[in-house]
Amino acid sequence: MMNKVLETIMNHKSIRKFKDIKLTDEQVLTIVKAAQMAPSSLFMQDYAIIGVSDLKIKEQLYQLTKSRWVKENGLLLIFCSDLHRITVLASDEQKKKLRLAYKFGPSKRISTINTSIAAQNATLAAESMGLGVVYSGAIAVHEKAVKKILKLPRNVVPLFGLCIGVSDSTPEQKPRLPLHAVYFQNEYIQDKEKQKDLLIKYDETMKSYYASRTDNKRSTTWSQKTLVPINQIPSSKIGFMIFALKRLFSK
Repeated sequence: MMNKVLETIMNHKSIRKFKDIKLTDEQVLTIVKAAQMAPSSLFMQDYAIIGVSDLKIKEQLYQLTKSRWVKENGLLLIFCSDLHRITVLASDEQKKKLRLAYKFGPSKRISTINTSIAAQNATLAAESMGLGVVYSGAIAVHEKAVKKILKLPRNVVPLFGLCIGVSDSTPEQKPRLPLHAVYFQNEYIQDKEKQKDLLIKYDETMKSYYASRTDNKRSTTWSQKTLVPINQIPSSKIGFMIFALKRLFSK
């Protein structure tokens, strides 16, 4: 059953250290074309891909994200939700209706999904070419600043970065959740004791992984890493609103 495509998928690892080798034009175009071949709801193709090669722009993005792989890579692709493109051909009346659709309809959510699917195609293409990749979700945290740096028009929203290059590291592959914790047949299994048992065992697996991996060893588990950031969120409704506003205006 195993083939080269499946081997590429099953061997995925996030690479955070790249050699100082730029991608060729042919590699870049192949990866972007592969992204374009992804399915897109209603065939909207409502995404934009910004290829960042300018070192000054990479440095600016690095200062925001504090992730060295954002500037030290063969190519940085910023994937954006793009609800601007169609407005170029729209009449004034159509633009008015589009604004309502964007505000009250599912357009933004669908565009985010379409963009993510395209990015995964790009990831698979890059890895099939022997390149390494890692996503940068920190791009979305600094949406306002990134929009300014990349000169993005209204309704073009940066969602994440995809850092690509020739790998200069050999990290261990992270163990995934047990199959039965994520895959159900016909209905979601809500047996909490069964779920808890699976997750506790997975926590033990991840604790061993973090303690034994070559780089960045730590003493933690999957659930601890996931739940710790939640501790920063206030419990009260008013406290949460203040917390959310502070995060909004700090971007």
